[in-house]
Amino acid sequence: MKSKKLSYNKILVLFSIIVVSVLMTGCNGGAPPLINIFSASPSTINQGESSTLTWSVSDADTVNITPGVGTVDSSGSTSVSPEVTTVYTLTATNSAGSVTA
Repeated sequence: MKSKKLSYNKILVLFSIIVVSVLMTGCNGGAPPLINIFSASPSTINQGESSTLTWSVSDADTVNITPGVGTVDSSGSTSVSPEVTTVYTLTATNSAGSVTA
């Protein structure tokens, strides 16, 4: 009878260690995304001209460029032709947080 109780306790301890490990891994959340590059070329334009936004982001679940561009892939480029002075913002998000450029 003693050996069954000892085996049960070993299984319970092992199960507890696994549960704690899984919970702690989930709480850590890892590192926030990394914006490798976010640029505009040319960086200054006159009305009626266009500029190309280029970006590259690592470890992001979502990448969004505002105003007006929306959700984008983790790397790419797009042409913009704003009618007024505009500052574009890239926001990259994952479970650990958000970063902007």
